[in-house]
Amino acid sequence: MLCYDFLIHYLNFVPLIGSTATEFYTESLAIADHLMQKPNPLPFETTTASISSWLLSLDRLVPAEKINLLNGVLNELATSSIEKSALFLTLDKLTETVLLLSQLLEHNARKSADSPDKTRKWVAAAIKLPKKLSFVYAQLAHETTLPGSQQAVCAYRAMQILSLLNKRSTLFYVAHDLTIWKKFADLYLLAETNQWLMLKFDDRIPGMPHYPTIDALVKHTLLFHSCHPYRYNGTAITAIFDATAKLAEYVRLGPDSSDFALCHWRPDAQLPPECEDPENPVQRVVSLHTDELTDFLENHPDKAATFEAYPGLLQRLTAYHEIRRSIDPLHSKTCGLIVGSAQAEKFLNLLISRYRVMKLSGIHESHQTATHLELVPMEFRSNLASLSSKILSDVKNVSASQSTLFPTKDSAFWVTKTCNLKCSQDEPAILVQEGKPPCFALIRHIRPDDNIKFKNLLLEKIVGDVYSVELGKTHGFIIIRPNSAHAELFLPPTSRHENTAVLAIGRGIIDASLRIEKFIESNMHFARYEVSFC
Repeated sequence: MLCYDFLIHYLNFVPLIGSTATEFYTESLAIADHLMQKPNPLPFETTTASISSWLLSLDRLVPAEKINLLNGVLNELATSSIEKSALFLTLDKLTETVLLLSQLLEHNARKSADSPDKTRKWVAAAIKLPKKLSFVYAQLAHETTLPGSQQAVCAYRAMQILSLLNKRSTLFYVAHDLTIWKKFADLYLLAETNQWLMLKFDDRIPGMPHYPTIDALVKHTLLFHSCHPYRYNGTAITAIFDATAKLAEYVRLGPDSSDFALCHWRPDAQLPPECEDPENPVQRVVSLHTDELTDFLENHPDKAATFEAYPGLLQRLTAYHEIRRSIDPLHSKTCGLIVGSAQAEKFLNLLISRYRVMKLSGIHESHQTATHLELVPMEFRSNLASLSSKILSDVKNVSASQSTLFPTKDSAFWVTKTCNLKCSQDEPAILVQEGKPPCFALIRHIRPDDNIKFKNLLLEKIVGDVYSVELGKTHGFIIIRPNSAHAELFLPPTSRHENTAVLAIGRGIIDASLRIEKFIESNMHFARYEVSFC
């Protein structure tokens, strides 16, 4: 700064004449500007040799130091003003190192020997580093100063990494990162606009799955997501991710809905699949169809056997085709069907209030003391079931319909036919049968009948006692299984909680503290967690 001030001062006072003065002044200002330039904030020059040399120097460092240095470099690149082709070169050179380090961190996080606190740090770093890399690639994909071919490669790589991050979040039972899905949808729309979806890529980087096209990448990402992979253990999740990559060629994307539409995605809303933006209900839907995949698995039993080791996965991949066509019309049952979170909550709260009135009036007298919960004693189950049926017939403000349930070959699933009932995939429902306590269920598939007024619903029963709960201003449901250390908590889809978080339920029939054990599932209707009682 002193040199710059001196030079300017000198130029102002030294008298020079003619062209010599002009040349001297111009050259001097150039020197002054060079002196004022910000030093390179990166620990290397943006050349192949310099970046390679710096990456080699990282090999001598422990993982924690590597994380800090790479994190700093990615932060700088995200806001850097360096020329875009140089930025592309830099990212290209850094990619393999970042991904291999994140794989090592994933491995460390899955080792049971580490403390929970250390494991959380490994998990955070294993997700954060590649996420930053993908976001810089995504930013570069929009740079029109780059050749179109390089822009397409940037979009492809960013989406590859984002797909990998969805798998990694599942491995650690971390709730979906909505910013990842937002970026994924944004890149899909960019690729669609620029006609990159069907471009062929032979871009193989260690640590990253390879796809022939962006279209194949999107199909695999949606197919893996649709498998409800959070239900399985880590080894199974990895196997399912790898196996579904090979099946992506047998699924198709389309704007239509069909009997084999496995999931629905609204990329314009930039939300995860099976989510919708209530402010823009008319946004287009990209559906994932598995009719060709169903035919392929039926004709290749050896391939289908690969998925039979994972409970429920084969049925899910084929849109529950086998279960839906295995209904038993000879053993049907009648029940009351209450659809939707709001109506289900209203009914359960009425049931709770009626039960408490009966209990306080002396009709019910409990001989059991619950440590954490005010549960209904076993000897009063039949009374409670009768009461729930009575509420359905007496109360006018619970929207329930009489339905006929047909069993299937899988005892967890029932099929029912409804008329003029508004409902959607994965929406919660309550089944009420005489002599049985209320049963919580999820609508897993909807098939319109020939008569457009009728719909066939596939209901998945969630085993356990269902109660409505309140966590502050948040309303949800808890499913408690007898003799089980864990319960399941259903909250609104916007309710995001980290693993080990403790939630206090202070109202309703349950008064307890719950610890989040792991995230299980999310869609447009709920976020589902496995919880334990503190």
